[in-house]
Amino acid sequence: MAVAWELAANAVQHALKADAQLQQPGRAWLLRRGEAVACAVTDASPAPPRLGPPDPMDSNRRGLHLVDRISSHWGWSNSPSGTKTVWAKVLATW
Repeated sequence: MAVAWELAANAVQHALKADAQLQQPGRAWLLRRGEAVACAVTDASPAPPRLGPPDPMDSNRRGLHLVDRISSHWGWSNSPSGTKTVWAKVLATW
């Protein structure tokens, strides 16, 4: 599932490497509900994901654009503990 891979890769690239003293590990979930699959990735960074202008020449700036195009919708939330969860919903084709 491309969306799960991109969300996890974004968490590793932008959040996990930014803080070598992580208090909480990253986590990922996949859940199928009816005709959709939801993917959520939690990391230790409270910084919101940014969907900046795409740059086809920079592979580091394409992940969230892929999530935006493939998923039916996506979003994020911060928790009181300071972690962030980014989620996406994809319509199942099976």
